[in-house]
Amino acid sequence: MRRPDEDFSLIMKQYKWQIILSTILVLLPAAAGFFLLAAAGSASSEAGGIASSVAGGRLKAMIVMSLFCLPNHFLAVWLTLRDPKNRERNRQMISFIFWICPVISIFSCGSMYRIYTGARADQGTGISVCMGLMFIVLGNYLPKTGQNHTVGIRVPWTLADEENWNATHRFGGRVWVAGGFITMIGSFLPGTLGHRIVPAALLVVALAPILYSYLYYRRQRKQRRLSETQISQGAQMNPKRMNSSQTDMGVKNAGKTSAEYDKAGNAERIATSEKTVYEVRNVYGERISTETKNTPLASKKSIYTTSAVSLGILAAILIGTAVLMFTGNIRCEFADEAFTIKAFYWDDLTVAYDEIDSLELREYGVPGYRSFGFGNARLGMGTFENEEFGSYTRYTYAGSQPCLVIEAGGETLVLNGKNEAETLAIYERLKAEISN
Repeated sequence: MRRPDEDFSLIMKQYKWQIILSTILVLLPAAAGFFLLAAAGSASSEAGGIASSVAGGRLKAMIVMSLFCLPNHFLAVWLTLRDPKNRERNRQMISFIFWICPVISIFSCGSMYRIYTGARADQGTGISVCMGLMFIVLGNYLPKTGQNHTVGIRVPWTLADEENWNATHRFGGRVWVAGGFITMIGSFLPGTLGHRIVPAALLVVALAPILYSYLYYRRQRKQRRLSETQISQGAQMNPKRMNSSQTDMGVKNAGKTSAEYDKAGNAERIATSEKTVYEVRNVYGERISTETKNTPLASKKSIYTTSAVSLGILAAILIGTAVLMFTGNIRCEFADEAFTIKAFYWDDLTVAYDEIDSLELREYGVPGYRSFGFGNARLGMGTFENEEFGSYTRYTYAGSQPCLVIEAGGETLVLNGKNEAETLAIYERLKAEISN
């Protein structure tokens, strides 16, 4: 008999070419980004200015996105293939796991490359549409996913009960499909409305199936208790209907508790005068359907370990999303010949004073939508577009209306501080540097 590690090694060899091909596709945008960055390096250093800095930032973003997908790809494939239940029952899901990261890498970096070449494209819309399609596809596959420890909605109530697993994944499939359509629609809505709808849809997609699984478990437990109460009351009202063999069995088992069932939930054979009955209890000590008596159940330790890992990953994602949504800073550092915009979550930008053609303070801000860059509830940075300037570069706080419009080398830069006072201070310092 082969050991589990030997079996896993054989499985990895079986999928060797899929692993190699999918890895190459994940890294393809990074290789293209390195090549383009090297080719444009000398020209960018000679040209300088806002345009070259922004172009270099787009290529770096391509490389970072591609490299970020690689460890996620390896982790997803490893976790999926190491579970024997996935290899036996979830062939379609395995194929989906193999190609999800390559598709995300190529699609996201392709959008960045289009913007790098000067094409009009909205990166945020493209990514939201890609995510929406992914949820729609996953939602269709989710109900077909058999009970396992690596793929699906892995919480204690689904891992302990196959009936709960199937019901939760049917519900989760519908929620994910609906969430995918809402995400796609929200990406095309104007202003901040789409930016609010998309995160809300993602939050519902993540949490609704977990809540449904818990409520389903509570409903099952209530029904089972009610059934046990009715059976107990019926036996008390009709004691004469019990024959001698049943009475002997009752005396034999008197005083026994749920300890008579082992932790693995194995069936206990109870002899009666009419037939043999198998009574099965799950890891919570509750009776489950006799139709699943031959289904191997995981130990309580395995269930809680898997659930803890799954919920930990979900918590990390939600906390990370919350941090990204509400943190970040922009500050200006002034030197003798140039000033530098230091940005959290985005590339820094240096502009020489002698390149500045005009400087204007606008009290009510500048409208525009982001086509490439980073944005959250606090910051908006990257490449934006509007009717007045066309494509322009922006480094602004969302909560501060006054901003500076800087024309430098034929490019437009919009900048502000955390508040009106800080924006005015930047304006006065730049005006003094330009006049010198």
